[in-house]
Amino acid sequence: MRKRDEKGRFQKTELTEEDMRNIRMDFEKGMKIKDIRKKYHIGAKTSRKLLPRRRRKDLTKEEVHALIQDYENGMSVEELMKKHKVGVGTIYNHIKKRRKDSGILTAQELSQNPPPTNILYFIAGFMDGDGSIRIIPHRSRPTKFYTVVISASNANRDVIELLQKTFKSGHIWVRAKRNRREQYRWVLYNRKIIKVILELLMDKLIARKAIAKIVYEMIIAKEEKWDRRKQDAIYRKYKKLVPFRYRLD
Repeated sequence: MRKRDEKGRFQKTELTEEDMRNIRMDFEKGMKIKDIRKKYHIGAKTSRKLLPRRRRKDLTKEEVHALIQDYENGMSVEELMKKHKVGVGTIYNHIKKRRKDSGILTAQELSQNPPPTNILYFIAGFMDGDGSIRIIPHRSRPTKFYTVVISASNANRDVIELLQKTFKSGHIWVRAKRNRREQYRWVLYNRKIIKVILELLMDKLIARKAIAKIVYEMIIAKEEKWDRRKQDAIYRKYKKLVPFRYRLD
């Protein structure tokens, strides 16, 4: 343990040249920095001065593909870190990039090969009843921004899975409340895919047609350029049309 002074503060450890050589040798052998600090009774500031930062491992295309496959097969982040010997940031960066690329491909596929018309009419009717098309404001300094979300809830899992299969995107969440039936919720945040979905459903919607038009207008405004005033004006129209309790649904 590191010694403390009269005020309870840690005393500075005096390291010899031999100690510094041993610290670097242990680091090169693969010892963790936290273990080095405990062994030589040094703090974070001293270790940063003596030791170089570990370089992030560069993964090949094959290694990235294997990592994504393991993630999609249900492997946890801790298991991925141990198996592929990478950090949390590397894993999340590759997953985020994969989702972005797959979202662009899914939007192109949907626009080129739309689902059958009868399925679209069924989905439009379902969205009018149990669906939600929203604009969510995010207030963060120095500015605020908006995201668009499309979702639907139902106690029948087959209907919710139909949405996911038809549009090849979105996540399904299970809401289990006490003494009630399980509710299944399909949620989609990808703006490019939402844009294509609204284009396919716009002329088929009835109850939510006006909301869909405003949300579509917000998507176009976000794609054209960063104009906060225009986006604020669109959101004000959305607030007038949608009651507060439904905005939080």
